[in-house]
Amino acid sequence: MPDSLCPLLTRNLRSEITEYIDLDAEPVLLNRMKTETRIDTMTADYISVKITKVSRIEIKLLRKSDAETVVCMAYTYNAPEEDTELSFWTTNWEPLDSRRFVNTNGVDCFQKPDSMTVERFEELKKYMQPRLLAIHLSPYSDELIVNPSIPLVSKEDRMLLESIVVQRKLKWNGVKFN
Repeated sequence: MPDSLCPLLTRNLRSEITEYIDLDAEPVLLNRMKTETRIDTMTADYISVKITKVSRIEIKLLRKSDAETVVCMAYTYNAPEEDTELSFWTTNWEPLDSRRFVNTNGVDCFQKPDSMTVERFEELKKYMQPRLLAIHLSPYSDELIVNPSIPLVSKEDRMLLESIVVQRKLKWNGVKFN
């Protein structure tokens, strides 16, 4: 991974933190800002690293139908609400066009409760602009878990918004997430 993708972790720091796992030591170190960085989860094709208190990187290797592998990286910033940027790479860290693999703009994360009028439902959806998405990669399956982040609103409005937002899972089919 190029240093530019995660400037707080140099190549040496990234190597050091993964060595801790091999040594059965706690995978924690101080990053370049002198704050704690920790590996939360690591499997054969997935890693989740808490870079700072408010940022996380998840990386998943995805097998394409043509036997190539694509690297999917989710960078999530959480202050005060989660927002995730997805990017896709070759195994040599050459950037790929993310639109080839997923369309998060097309994910409908809203569901109208039966007890709510259409007008009220549409009004509440407007509160969700700009649209922030918390996207997580599954460590154990080839799925994206998409949750809309609820903006800073009153407690009453938050409860109403929670009644219309739904989590979506997109499955990798060897070509893209559906």
